[in-house]
Amino acid sequence: MCIRDRYIPSFGGTGEDSKENFRIYLRDVLTGVDLRTTVMIKNIPNKYTQKMLLDKINSNHSMEYDFLYLPIDQNNNCNMGYAFINFTSPYYILRFYAEMSAKKWEKFNSEKRCQLAYAKVQGLEGLMKYLKYNSSQPQPVSSPLP
Repeated sequence: MCIRDRYIPSFGGTGEDSKENFRIYLRDVLTGVDLRTTVMIKNIPNKYTQKMLLDKINSNHSMEYDFLYLPIDQNNNCNMGYAFINFTSPYYILRFYAEMSAKKWEKFNSEKRCQLAYAKVQGLEGLMKYLKYNSSQPQPVSSPLP
């Protein structure tokens, strides 16, 4: 199945926003068929802080991304259970996926397992533009921290 096939809206509720359009197929990344770079990280335990997530990601991927955003619920001061990361190359997704997908989170004795999917908004420019016009949240980390 070619990546462009996944963007063709169809009847029966499986249009452009179908979960299938956001599934990461490693073979498509490896062969260069899928060149998307922005991934949504799901099922993050709510007590994870931005620093904890950065530490986890930076342990093996510090120079591979240019954008990370962990939305915080201002009412309870906890994250909302998901984050967005934009890799500078789609190929960096391969190792990140192998390390993170379906793995349990290390802290807080959580039973949640990390899920990864492509984000609806893609690329650094697209993400920054989207957040500028659609968010009252503080600005995301737009470059890896040392």
